[in-house]
Amino acid sequence: MKRKYLKELLFIIVGAAIAACAINFFLVPAEISSGGFSGIATILHIRLGFPIGIVVAVMNLPLAIIAIKLLGGWFSVKSVIATALFSLFLGIIPEMKITSDPIISCVYGGLVLGLGLGIVLKVNSTTGGSDLMARLLKLRFKHFGVGRLIFAVDFFVIVASGIFISPEKALYSLAAVFISTQIIDLVVSGFNNAKAFFIISREHEKIAQTIMEKLSRGVTSLGSRGMYTGTSGHTLLCVVQGASESATLQSLVKDIDRHAFLIKADAREVMGEGFAQLD
Repeated sequence: MKRKYLKELLFIIVGAAIAACAINFFLVPAEISSGGFSGIATILHIRLGFPIGIVVAVMNLPLAIIAIKLLGGWFSVKSVIATALFSLFLGIIPEMKITSDPIISCVYGGLVLGLGLGIVLKVNSTTGGSDLMARLLKLRFKHFGVGRLIFAVDFFVIVASGIFISPEKALYSLAAVFISTQIIDLVVSGFNNAKAFFIISREHEKIAQTIMEKLSRGVTSLGSRGMYTGTSGHTLLCVVQGASESATLQSLVKDIDRHAFLIKADAREVMGEGFAQLD
């Protein structure tokens, strides 16, 4: 168990450092907003000279307190650590202009940022900002996916970038956010957003209840029978959307039953409640 915690903390440290490098080496020097709280901090830094790390830390503080109260558990602890480290790295890693080409800054900034955030999300954590806000908003707006809520938060930041920096920079910001989200999904869950999970466990009732409570996703119980043992049981079927939900579901199952049998498959097209509407 201690090895698991140390491994997750190592991922968080590496991911937070990489994400901070993306912002300080590519995005900020090119005046490109990254979306979320770091995007707001970038705007304030460019217009008013505020330190990015301090602004990110101050904005995330109330979210962290709310997350600990409402979400609790190891996830909240990891998220607070990741947010603190991300803010720290933004402050101590010097701003360095690697290229003067805004297109290169946009592309590589999005790639490196997505890699860093993807590593953090891989261990079911978050650096705060739009991701953590989306998780908290989902407690109230259960029918909206986390991905849509993250995009909604980032969209307003990009609009603000267009107003306070320039419309051209807002377009670069939009492209950087798009690239980073694609890389995040690639790092955490592969190319497809939707994932279908088949879970076989003696703790199937507890797992199903936890998934419905924590992710607000439906779970279907399928009657099954092991042909080798001849034992009848239940196989759970659950479809989730996005890298964050996929990582969270895997973590929930692992915490409840480390010996569970889990199959994770790409869902090419998912329609119905909580996903795209039926044509």
